[in-house]
Amino acid sequence: MDRAQLINKIIEYAPKIIAAVFSDDMGYEFRALTAKGIIYNEPGMLLDYSDGHWPITGKNNKDRKAQFEEMLEYFDQDITGWEDHSDDELQQIYDELIEDAD
Repeated sequence: MDRAQLINKIIEYAPKIIAAVFSDDMGYEFRALTAKGIIYNEPGMLLDYSDGHWPITGKNNKDRKAQFEEMLEYFDQDITGWEDHSDDELQQIYDELIEDAD
């Protein structure tokens, strides 16, 4: 599979939270897959957005999806684009997605 095909396969999984972590002092942080690339977790990343709380609290899937998309838009400037990932990194990301899907 060439680079473009690999990126397109990865994008099929977007948007998706890949990991979420919580700490008492910095609140939640997350790593997310988007169509543009990946948002990597940073300590305290949600402090300015939601005071560190997990912001997705909708009562139904439609509400949660809207809140998720809004959060991802807020972090748009923090996306590491596909062009900034090596072929090996892209393969690793894809392999992790496939593994999680099993």
